[in-house]
Amino acid sequence: MPFKKNVSGNPKGKPKGAVNKTTRELREIINEFLSSNLDKIQDDYNQLEPKEKLLFIDKMLKHVLPTKVEEVDTMPDEVVITIIDGKRVP
Repeated sequence: MPFKKNVSGNPKGKPKGAVNKTTRELREIINEFLSSNLDKIQDDYNQLEPKEKLLFIDKMLKHVLPTKVEEVDTMPDEVVITIIDGKRVP
């Protein structure tokens, strides 16, 4: 019996978006490390050159933003303007 398109073969399986135990534990360890060393990280950041600061921010954003972010070049102008103005995107 072949699988039907868009129908799970295991409907009681892992829920969408669920994080496995190892990933959750690793995130907790990293979060604890960062929290414990915030002053040192801030001091190091303050000593960076402006270009290095931007690179640091760029690398850190990859860990807090959704993985698939649409490029501004491909967005319609009205969406870009809405984002810049801080209004909700339609």
